[in-house]
Amino acid sequence: MLTEVLPQTAISPATVFYVADDDVRVRLDAQERRVTMAMAMRYHPRVGDLLLVAITPDACYAIGVLSGSGSVELASAGDVTVRAGGQVRLQAGQGLTAEAPQMKLDTGRLELVARDLVATAQSFLQRIAGLLHVHAGRRHTQVEGSSIEHARQVVIKAQETVTVDGSTIHLG
Repeated sequence: MLTEVLPQTAISPATVFYVADDDVRVRLDAQERRVTMAMAMRYHPRVGDLLLVAITPDACYAIGVLSGSGSVELASAGDVTVRAGGQVRLQAGQGLTAEAPQMKLDTGRLELVARDLVATAQSFLQRIAGLLHVHAGRRHTQVEGSSIEHARQVVIKAQETVTVDGSTIHLG
């Protein structure tokens, strides 16, 4: 038991009433104490959060969050691995951002589902060994420089008008 190892330690809920950077203060009963955040994940508390604290005569440590609206940070100077035998799901109510100098996604199948998809890049290269199939309601391609298409065979079919407009058109 914790109280046998540290007989002067008490565990109690405490309400955060002040936060400024790493200076976090809580109220427990009629006392106001400065608390040291001592959780495995870095929690940034907000005023009004209810923390679980371990209290000694000399110090007060936050060891859990009973009710909170602050943010959680997983930080490491080294590598971090998240591994699961089943699925890993990330859910966010407002948005999800991933930032890195380089990213790699290696999978057997990738599905992207979005109402709108916007990709912006300095250069964009796709290598597809099999079929590239695009099914669209409409297609508009605008190229500011040259547009070159190389193929063994090109077929263009239209149910209505085909328009080719250029100052010079070379055939053959």
